[in-house]
Amino acid sequence: MPKAVFKVKVLTPMFMGGANLYDEPELRAASIRGAMRFWFRAMAGAITNDSKEVYRLESEVFGDTEKKSKVVVRILKQPTIENFGKSLQMDSVKYIGYGLYGTGNRPNRKYLNGEGKIEIDFPDKYKRYIGYVLWFIQYVGGLGARSRKGFGSVRIETDEPEIKNILSLSVDEVLRKEKIAIRLTKLWDKAIVKEVTSDFPSLSPGLFEYELVETQLKYVDAVLKWINKNYNTLRKKNLKKYERKFLGFGGKNRRGSPLFIRPIIESEDGSYSLVLFLFKSKFYPEWKELDYTRLWNRIVNSFKEDRRYSDVS
Repeated sequence: MPKAVFKVKVLTPMFMGGANLYDEPELRAASIRGAMRFWFRAMAGAITNDSKEVYRLESEVFGDTEKKSKVVVRILKQPTIENFGKSLQMDSVKYIGYGLYGTGNRPNRKYLNGEGKIEIDFPDKYKRYIGYVLWFIQYVGGLGARSRKGFGSVRIETDEPEIKNILSLSVDEVLRKEKIAIRLTKLWDKAIVKEVTSDFPSLSPGLFEYELVETQLKYVDAVLKWINKNYNTLRKKNLKKYERKFLGFGGKNRRGSPLFIRPIIESEDGSYSLVLFLFKSKFYPEWKELDYTRLWNRIVNSFKEDRRYSDVS
């Protein structure tokens, strides 16, 4: 079975570990597979709105309770472990990093930085699926805790030619509506489902929004401080009270946020850009219909109006 080795370069602190959150953090194969499965399902949602068919496609590649996964992830090298105060100041991220820093007798969580290395085994026919799920982890999803709020950004590199080519694609080359329709049609060899609603996250062109916001920020602490400031403004000032739950909530009916905030580095001068990405699937059935256009405009404006903030860069 073919295999490929990948460098995983951490761009913003990654909080990943086992059952005890306050043990030493580590890059975990199970967490990486989980992220790969999530984006595979979203890609499958572009060709079918049947959740059972999505599950069947996912199980065929990643396995289920009755059959083994055809994709195997191994950790070859761990990134370095750091504490708050080295490349990340705790006070800079108290809002987006809630739960990551210590309170009372609990210590601050340590995080991963630097570069790790993984190996992935996969059947040759699934090579392009692997390339695209890794692309979405790199440019939209990230890895680890609080990854939807800017932590756990990674750059993924490999010498495997076809996957390397996919990973080198820019945000606009994949996420523009006409581009993703063509790419996913070719990937699945099936027509894209043109849906206006979905019960699960889907990469059908009408079921997500994205915006690329350029900044002048070149330091990780600065970009996370900027995200923290604008996310706080978005939640407390720019959204109505009932809309705030749209950013995710805990409890019995826990929902992860459909909004992803992803710092990336694409520019030659090393400054960060921000990918804002929103799934427009049904967030919670009992809620009244959300006005996604209004919400998306509020999200984008919260960051674009302050995109040159750089008082710590």
